[in-house]
Amino acid sequence: MLMDWSAMQPFFKDVIPYGTNYPREQEENRGLLKLYGRGEGEDLYDGARGGSPAAEGTEDGVVSTSAPSPGTSSWGIGFTAPFTGADIHQSGYQHNWGGLNPDGTLKIDVWTVRRLHQSYLSHMYPLQPFLDKERLASMVEKFIQIYSPDAGNHNAKSPFALPETDPVVPLKRERANGGPVSGPKPRTPPSRENNIERTVRNAIVLLVLAIGRICEHKTHLPGPLSGPNSVVGSSLQMTSMDSQPAAIQPSPVLSNSPLASIPSPSIDGARLASRRPPTDQVPTSEKRETVARNMDITPGLAYYAYAVEILGAVHGGNYLSHGQAGVLACLYMGQLARVLESWGWICYACRVCGVLIDKDKESLFPNAPEQNVSDNMNPRKVAPHVSSGVDQRKANLIKFLYWTCLQLESDILAEMSHLRPSGISKDEERIGLPSQIYPELPLDHPEEMNWLYYLAHIQLRKILNRTHLALYSKEGRKKNFWATIRDDMLEEQLQCWRETLPAWLGWDDSDEPSNDINKARMRAKYYGARYIITRPILHWAIHTNPAPTFLMKQYGFAPDNGSDWPDLSENLVSDSLSKASWHKVMMASKRCVESAVQSTIAFDGVESANQRLVVTNIFGTAHAQFGNCLVLAAVRKSWMRDLIPHTRVIALVERTIRFLCRLVPISPTLRVDVAILENTLKCLNREKPDPASVDA
Repeated sequence: MLMDWSAMQPFFKDVIPYGTNYPREQEENRGLLKLYGRGEGEDLYDGARGGSPAAEGTEDGVVSTSAPSPGTSSWGIGFTAPFTGADIHQSGYQHNWGGLNPDGTLKIDVWTVRRLHQSYLSHMYPLQPFLDKERLASMVEKFIQIYSPDAGNHNAKSPFALPETDPVVPLKRERANGGPVSGPKPRTPPSRENNIERTVRNAIVLLVLAIGRICEHKTHLPGPLSGPNSVVGSSLQMTSMDSQPAAIQPSPVLSNSPLASIPSPSIDGARLASRRPPTDQVPTSEKRETVARNMDITPGLAYYAYAVEILGAVHGGNYLSHGQAGVLACLYMGQLARVLESWGWICYACRVCGVLIDKDKESLFPNAPEQNVSDNMNPRKVAPHVSSGVDQRKANLIKFLYWTCLQLESDILAEMSHLRPSGISKDEERIGLPSQIYPELPLDHPEEMNWLYYLAHIQLRKILNRTHLALYSKEGRKKNFWATIRDDMLEEQLQCWRETLPAWLGWDDSDEPSNDINKARMRAKYYGARYIITRPILHWAIHTNPAPTFLMKQYGFAPDNGSDWPDLSENLVSDSLSKASWHKVMMASKRCVESAVQSTIAFDGVESANQRLVVTNIFGTAHAQFGNCLVLAAVRKSWMRDLIPHTRVIALVERTIRFLCRLVPISPTLRVDVAILENTLKCLNREKPDPASVDA
């Protein structure tokens, strides 16, 4: 929608064509992450097309039109390691980010599983506490008992492991009559009886491990490996759990792309240090290299790949566990800023949620106190204790699933409005708020705090959804501007929400950004809501004639020529808006600017160059900050420039560029956002002609 602002056209000029929905194009064109192979893209040989340079990758700009052989395909070959990967068994590399052992099996020893489970509970569970922690802990321990190799059970086989070979091949075999026969003994096919059972329960555990692994990765995440011939040496060594892959390089960009001049977010699989002797000293028969895959460098991807292979086999399931697994898969892809894949999984979870709602409507109805907005944040009124009945606990978990699905889907749709919603928002007023899963705990217990934060986010999401429907839907955008400035209901609801927060959840607008992730998320969501509620008024003000002189003087605006304002009486000023309406416009615009600033810096207490920000939807968070900066820059280029100092806008744009650059390897859309913000800086600093700006 921001591209519709004529005041912003100079910011996009020379970066992307006018009217381009570049987030949609970038996310659709990037294709799927190749879980078992390299890079991202589409399947050229799916029977629906004849091939495209964007799909399988290029090498020096030359695209092969022949079908790749299984051993060279950038997609990988699924349940076996690449044929060139034998040396990986001898390399002894440590701390594989994806979750594989050197022999290609999943890393599911007791210490690793418990560590990743705890990482999930520390990082993701407080943000979306939709799982029953007690049941999850039981599932994890059961998983350990059955599959962890050091728990006294069989060594669980991974679908990525190479088939085992006999260490000793006998020189002779016996005839049927007992006599010896020269030649090797026929090989028995490798047994798969020790595979992790393909149950939704195990998929949930594996997805928890995947999320736990990616959340404990503190530095910025690497993008998909690019270049079909890029390799790593047989000793893929990583000195620490969070060390960065060496020699990150951009991948080729399609020559016909309007963004060809912008560096690619992909990273190339570099040849890492090897303990083997130089290749010219090794016999030709032993010159074998291991082709790195996405799962070798993407934290937790091996666990995720195994889990979604299970979910693919049970895709038609409509039980609570299926919906929970879909949410977990969505959260993992959200860490990688893979919007469409994340959206695909939340749609899956929403479908399951819809089936569950239709089946158990009566048990999901709101409790009476929820009808009063002022009571919504009273922890003893909003959700009375439930008994320990199995059905009631299940109903409560369905409520958690519903509100989690609604929040995650809405967050994606807010930044990718072209996507079709699942429709679960129509049940918003018919589903009660979840109660704390453990009602016997005291109110100051971390579980209770997580629950209260969760309720606060639900209320904010409901206000945000009403705002999008009232102001940003097709019907809402047809509303008369007069109706917009006279309708204060949305802001009143938002302010009422803030005033009814418990004291320990409250804050002052002058407070520094919080170093607590849940507090930071809540403040970011609040200021984001106030920003989008008031933005239509700011948009109108920027694109209309300046306010009456007396009003600009009253609000401290400086005249363009630097002299004093003329002494004009209010009664001599005629304008299309009444004085009262102009006051509303000025105050709402001021609140919008302040909210844009606060929303942008809300996470500065928990994110830095050395500390990756872990939220449920990193793309939405980053792209929203980008939009905030564009609006603030547009304010500076308008007659309302005095609402924010020039130096403040420059600092915010530069700060946001630094933040987005840390995410560029995993998102082509954010790569474009960076280029637009860099162009915006030039406009703000008058480094390029800006005929479209108001003050040019």
